[in-house]
Amino acid sequence: MRGALILILCASAAGAQEGAGEMRSQQQPSPMPSLQPNASQPTLELPTSPSNPVLEIPGKFPEPTLSVVLPSRFVGCWEGTINGFDSITPIGFLSSFARGTHVTYRFCYLPNPDGKTYRLELRKLIIEEKEMKATSFENQVIWVDEPHGSGYLRNHVTAIQTSWLLFIPVRVHEENFAEEIVALENQNLVSMRGAELIKLQDKDYLRATFHADFNRVPDELGVTPAPASTALTPQPAETTPSVP
Repeated sequence: MRGALILILCASAAGAQEGAGEMRSQQQPSPMPSLQPNASQPTLELPTSPSNPVLEIPGKFPEPTLSVVLPSRFVGCWEGTINGFDSITPIGFLSSFARGTHVTYRFCYLPNPDGKTYRLELRKLIIEEKEMKATSFENQVIWVDEPHGSGYLRNHVTAIQTSWLLFIPVRVHEENFAEEIVALENQNLVSMRGAELIKLQDKDYLRATFHADFNRVPDELGVTPAPASTALTPQPAETTPSVP
């Protein structure tokens, strides 16, 4: 029974295992939003906008074709680590035993070849020192607040988690729906607070809230077009005063 319990907990997207700690980050976290604890209702639309930046309960699929454009300072690659959950709402079998562990993400926000639209790429996903390969990733930028350098993201990630029961591999299909509010603290630091729904084998497993800081990192593929301070930002043309 103890071995089966460990196996099930290891299969969650958060790398859920026994033991957890308080979230720690470089800055004091923003207050987390209140989410409906009703596990039977997968989604609940809340009034979210730049003037009222609250998180929706996760569970909706992103619509990438409807994305708006983040401020140009977001262009580039960002890496951060979630060291645990701020709150957990158990839903599925044995999910009450789940505890958040550290998960490292690297995202790159890049322009598409058309020069008008943008994409968010998931470049790295490491759970408890084990790098995972996502089978699909979709993102939508719901809204932006240009004056405050913030935006609202909706993500959907799928992956196959493999655990071992003695010598038998056990593969679990995993989905992660996330709603996130991101804010540029400076050109090299983005703060994030979010909520996620983890599904295992197409069934809701748990909901959680989290926060993390993401630091700018080099693009290992070398496709970031320009430094953050100037990328995609129109520069005024120099003019020479006319001489009467």
